[in-house]
Amino acid sequence: MSTDSLAEKTTEWPEVQTDAGPVTLATAEALRSRAAQWRAWAGDAAASANGLRTQAEDHLAQAGAALVSGDKEWPIPAGLQPTIDGARALTQQVAANDDIGASLKLEEKSAGFFKRISVRRQEHHLEQDRSRASEQLRALLIQIARAAPQPSVSAADTERTAAANLETQAASLDAKAASTRDSANAWDEEAKRRDDAIKAMGFDSLYMAASL
Repeated sequence: MSTDSLAEKTTEWPEVQTDAGPVTLATAEALRSRAAQWRAWAGDAAASANGLRTQAEDHLAQAGAALVSGDKEWPIPAGLQPTIDGARALTQQVAANDDIGASLKLEEKSAGFFKRISVRRQEHHLEQDRSRASEQLRALLIQIARAAPQPSVSAADTERTAAANLETQAASLDAKAASTRDSANAWDEEAKRRDDAIKAMGFDSLYMAASL
């Protein structure tokens, strides 16, 4: 839900300047309720922003892969060459692990009981190695995509444009979430002042002053 649609679902409250400071024309209970609602939205927005950043990194990883495979098509800065070499080595390692894994699957089908246990143990270790290599490779590919000059390889440039759009959306959501949390905090603080006034006076003197 956008902040605009969130605002549409809540009543607009006037804010009145009083001798005791600004007072919202709503009850303390209503203020707390809205603060909780907006804080929950901010949490959802932050989670959505994180999801967008993950999608952006997926596009960057694809861009990095295109840059590595098409490394003859663009000028590679000297400082980036070791990273590309590392990514290429990890790509070969992951491919080799996949080949070994496929062979183990075939072996497992025809193996006896005890041999099958041994094969499955090998598969487990192989999957751990592959997972570590894949994580390292993803990090290097993202690094390459961020550091490579533009334009470069057409496919990589397309992926990087998609990533940039997603990162812009994520930044916008982060800003809206921060603003929404600030509003929620302000309403909670005002609700506390109103509660203190009720305890001191026996009624919501701040609300009454604002109403008058």
